[in-house]
Amino acid sequence: RGTRVGITTGGLGPTPDDMTVEAIAKIMEVGTEVDETLVERYMKSRGIEKRADVSEGLIKMATKPEGSVAHPNPAGVAPCVEARVGTTTIYSLPGPPREVEALFRQSVEDALAGIYDDVRLSLRVAVNLPESQCGPILHSVMSQYPNTYLKAFVSLRERTADGQRLPVDIVVWGKEAEEAQALLDKALAEFKAQAFEKGSEVEIRDEG
Repeated sequence: RGTRVGITTGGLGPTPDDMTVEAIAKIMEVGTEVDETLVERYMKSRGIEKRADVSEGLIKMATKPEGSVAHPNPAGVAPCVEARVGTTTIYSLPGPPREVEALFRQSVEDALAGIYDDVRLSLRVAVNLPESQCGPILHSVMSQYPNTYLKAFVSLRERTADGQRLPVDIVVWGKEAEEAQALLDKALAEFKAQAFEKGSEVEIRDEG
């Protein structure tokens, strides 16, 4: 679907089961490399004088996919690893919430603001369909119309005399407001048509 950004958390620590870097390198079809700037940072913060005295765990946390960028962690040890896979930028953050927040604010937040400067519109609707019948409709609409995202909220469904009301969010984005509105209208029309084929009307709930 041409995802522009992916964010992962965890798997950047010093133990053998921390495999995020290796997994992303495999997706990128590259090897891994040690970021010596990070190693120097670790040595300085711990008073280690010789490179040979740096532990294997610290070396592992300074390792990144070839060609990626490691952003130092202001609240811990493992960095934020920024990697490109095709047109997608992946930000891999360590697991502890305090470190996730610190690195997100330092290394991710501004980048996301620059990427996602599009106009975003959303609409909540409801259908009288079970998730098993609604799901294929969501995928069909998203496949037909790029820059759309549809999500059903099973936990919010309402039981009614004639069945149920399943809330669905339709989210679209475009460079201009007119473009986004036109896309929302098309996605909604297609969603209505396919829901009607399965015997359900579409109830408009609210716009965002």
